[in-house]
Amino acid sequence: MHRAAYCHRLFQAAVTGSVLLVTTAVAREQAAGAGSGALKVALIDEATGRPVPARVELLDAAGNAYIADDAMRVGTPSILVDRESLGAWRATRGEVLAVMSQKVVNNYTRTEQFYSGGRFQLPLPAGKYKLRVFKGLEYRIASREIEIRADESLELKLPLVRWINLQEQGWYSSDAHIHVARPVEQINPEISRWMQAEDIHVANILQWGNSHHFNNTWQYAHGRESIYHEGDYWLATGQENPRSHILGHTLTFGARAPIHFPDNYLVYRQYWDEARRQNAVTGWAHFADFGGQVGVPIDLLDGLVDFIEVLQFDRADYSVWYDALNLGARVAPVGGTDYPAGPYLPGRERFYTRVEGKLDYGAWLDGLRHGRTFVTNGPLLEFTVAGHAMGDEVRLDKPTTVRIEARVRFDPARDDVRQLEFIADGEVVRRFEREGSAAEIACRWDYLAAETGWLAVRVAGKKLAEPNSPYEPKHLYYQEQSPALAHSAAIYITVAGTPPQAAKPRAKIVAKAWIDRLEALEKRLADDQLEKLARWPSPRLDGVDAATLRNNRPALLERIQSAKRGLLAIAELRQ
Repeated sequence: MHRAAYCHRLFQAAVTGSVLLVTTAVAREQAAGAGSGALKVALIDEATGRPVPARVELLDAAGNAYIADDAMRVGTPSILVDRESLGAWRATRGEVLAVMSQKVVNNYTRTEQFYSGGRFQLPLPAGKYKLRVFKGLEYRIASREIEIRADESLELKLPLVRWINLQEQGWYSSDAHIHVARPVEQINPEISRWMQAEDIHVANILQWGNSHHFNNTWQYAHGRESIYHEGDYWLATGQENPRSHILGHTLTFGARAPIHFPDNYLVYRQYWDEARRQNAVTGWAHFADFGGQVGVPIDLLDGLVDFIEVLQFDRADYSVWYDALNLGARVAPVGGTDYPAGPYLPGRERFYTRVEGKLDYGAWLDGLRHGRTFVTNGPLLEFTVAGHAMGDEVRLDKPTTVRIEARVRFDPARDDVRQLEFIADGEVVRRFEREGSAAEIACRWDYLAAETGWLAVRVAGKKLAEPNSPYEPKHLYYQEQSPALAHSAAIYITVAGTPPQAAKPRAKIVAKAWIDRLEALEKRLADDQLEKLARWPSPRLDGVDAATLRNNRPALLERIQSAKRGLLAIAELRQ
């Protein structure tokens, strides 16, 4: 199945709730009758003693799920919520909440769950239940076996316990890719508490578009007016636009105003330039896939791209990112879910950014701009070279031995990580194995930095206590069991008197491969191929009609020629 069509099917399934067949407990009438009791729960952060938002699963002995009457309302009424279709309900917060849901499907646990703001209650039939509570990656899953007795009310304080606190070290979690309509400002508190329940400190809420329009998952504001925070939890409007099946999907964070050039939609350079003018941060979504393997070669060498989304859809793909680094670009990795375009909840894949001083949205953008990130769906990384952290540059007067320190920590109840890999210029140089049942892999060694290059660490393992991945097992891109993944940003080594990154043999190989991709695109842009290249199946997707292709072709061909000249210079550069 074509990848775009496959993801579109997941997109639709996520919206309709039909990704999985889940046994749902409607049994309210049972609880209202004879032999019923009640449950009242306070979810308490052990460190602060205060109630905190979290995600809750409550199952009876038969596996039926129960949803609290006072559960938070979350979600978006449709993945395609545009300004024109909002209608009367856009007028009030109440009308927006009315089309949101109090239950969510967790396709990894195969259960229905709900979000609580910190306290919840509900009537229940007498019997035994299992209660589990989730709050992001840094908290342990809280679990209790409880029994409800007839005509009695059980009150429970459930402590949520951290196994790690990266905020204390200046690292804050983010989901790069969330599509939730925010048509009115008054809905921000509900969305913020939802993100707090998943412990997402910076939630990038994306309006998205295509060559036809830029109204999907409509946001009430962009720029400063779109920013909302409660303590160290921030919401901000971003955009996934431009996006096309020809050149790929892009992300922009921190723009002061929407960026859209419908008449020159396939000239992505216009978007990058305007984003820089607005002091925004930009990059490629979906592993730079969905056409991005052609789009990245066109624009990368202009130095206007800050990041590539390398972790998403229950998998990692570092290939285009490694190629970009090997050409000498300094590009950060980010991760995000593309919620709700698949069978998962916000924050399943995420990235951490190191922030200097107090967290605010501007400081977070600055950390991302400087490449101080790592991506993860569970394991948490530390990595330094000669005392320099992720995103930094180590400058050496001559080839020198430098001290490498790396560590991955994880919750062994959720992630099985067996080894940590040390990467130099995209190649695995060393592997460090987990010892016994330890909840971390830590290593320290001396490394000869003989030439200019880049270094990173990564881990891979498997997720525990989950059924097989909800992604179609036979599909090429996904595996049956969900992986546990993490990858650091690069630390750059510059050794005086050695060739720059772009002059190394690996850069030449990448440059030649990218030239081939661009020449293939040139052939697809020929007159007799335009109708075939054009694709406009639905306003929901990323097709580009033939008229837009024809109008944009001269400028796009000019951009391709410019990119080829830059890549050819690298391919022919002598070491």
